Amino acid sequence: MYTYSLTVPAGTPNTAPEEARVKLSAGILSRVLVFFPPGCCAYAHAVIFYQGYQIEPWNRDGSFAWNDYVYEIECEHEIIAPDTEVTIKGWNDDDIYEHTINFAFDVVQPEEVTTESLLQRLLKTLVGE
Repeated sequence: MYTYSLTVPAGTPNTAPEEARVKLSAGILSRVLVFFPPGCCAYAHAVIFYQGYQIEPWNRDGSFAWNDYVYEIECEHEIIAPDTEVTIKGWNDDDIYEHTINFAFDVVQPEEVTTESLLQRLLKTLVGE
């Protein structure tokens, strides 16, 4: 698991977010954790991009924001070498305090994705779950 932090200065607008490119290994990004410590009060927002596209949250006008909360996102984003960096972006509606958002990324190797899990995903897709 890879862990990174992004400190977002007070008053950082969503039109010019604080951002950092963070290195992962090639594989399947299977889980993301986004932790908002106490005091963020949903002022600090975060989104995650890969290869120029927002991958979390899925809705392009959405963002993660909360207070004293960890978002745990199960996902399946393929991270392909040589471009194994994702970009974490954040903005801060708080005009007084900076806020630090913590991220964790779990990348599994394709051989760790079992045939059973592939069949389960296919079945869920076919029955509309």
